[in-house]
Amino acid sequence: MASALLLFLTLPFVFSVDPKCPEGFHYFKRAPTAWNNYTKEWCLGVIDGKEDCGNRDFARSICINHNATISMPENKHEFEFVTKIPGAKKTKINHAIDGQMSPRCVNKYMKHHYWFRKETGECNLKKGLFLFDDINTDPSFILDNSEGSPNHDDAHRVNETTSLVKYISTCLTIMGGQIQTEFCFGQQMNEYNSKAADIRTVVCGRPPL
Repeated sequence: MASALLLFLTLPFVFSVDPKCPEGFHYFKRAPTAWNNYTKEWCLGVIDGKEDCGNRDFARSICINHNATISMPENKHEFEFVTKIPGAKKTKINHAIDGQMSPRCVNKYMKHHYWFRKETGECNLKKGLFLFDDINTDPSFILDNSEGSPNHDDAHRVNETTSLVKYISTCLTIMGGQIQTEFCFGQQMNEYNSKAADIRTVVCGRPPL
């Protein structure tokens, strides 16, 4: 009887402990909705990749190595947490986050230079312009506060006899505390041009332990 009473008294303490996140991650409670796959709690971390996280495949691999997925802040509270963490060389807040423009929309931009905030079809900023890896984060906050998409494009020609090669910034980032797009292939855009921003960190997300 005494042992049963002791177990009863300890149960509330066992189940009242907040879920924990792995080292380098911060715990957040969320309002579960259909847009975030009814996620009640989530761990976010800003991981230093030591190299060029502007390369989207490399940024993804950094998160995977931490048993996480490339992610993003879902609300103002999470955004303020993420933007307080310095990026490369402790001088700029430059982070890769989830969100890459769909190939279909990239093709539309190449042909027509759409302004996607006004596009009413599948490439509307709030509808299908971006594809996301993280199914547990609602991207609405990021899309509502983005600086426009894409933010910039570029082009080069090897010589006068070759075709003009165009490319646009299609990956979402947090640059200096602002949400915008950058080139997905990182700092070294190609052998002729390396204007892309220096991004050494990536926002990763995962469930609590």
